[in-house]
Amino acid sequence: GAVAEALDVARALGLGHAGLSTGRRSEKALRRVLPHLPEQAFVQIADFFAFSLAAAAARGFPAVTLCAYPGKLVKMAMGLPNTHAHLTDTDFSALAGWCAEAGIADAACAKVATANTVRHAFELTRDDPAFAALPGLLAANALAHARSFAGPGPALSLLALDVDDRPLHRSGLP
Repeated sequence: GAVAEALDVARALGLGHAGLSTGRRSEKALRRVLPHLPEQAFVQIADFFAFSLAAAAARGFPAVTLCAYPGKLVKMAMGLPNTHAHLTDTDFSALAGWCAEAGIADAACAKVATANTVRHAFELTRDDPAFAALPGLLAANALAHARSFAGPGPALSLLALDVDDRPLHRSGLP
């Protein structure tokens, strides 16, 4: 597939860092954060979370950075191998649990459990002072699953984007 071919090209060029984004917009944002990487280092993985990490690890990339918006980030945090909307529903009770773990007020967490979209869930909780801890919690869970898919090889990092393309959280990135 396209992901495997793009990773093959990057390795053939001797690149050691793969920037995996879910689409065109997230790739643009990731390029701004990793401006030193050549364009062949950036690979759009769509919904293929597990496959892309395993493929990058199999090709011996020393470093892999993931980039995702909140909706995909939550699905990555859930450990879903494929994050496509029609294949897997977002578990809003899990998201509500992470909100509670972040310290967000109980009333807002209860509303998150019945939210329709992750964007809506973030709108419900964004004004809570504890919201700042939520993206980091999601990123930590997403990276733990990424590690399970990639194995022990590559150094993993993650850029979580807000819906307006601003970085929400960076894990393992300067």
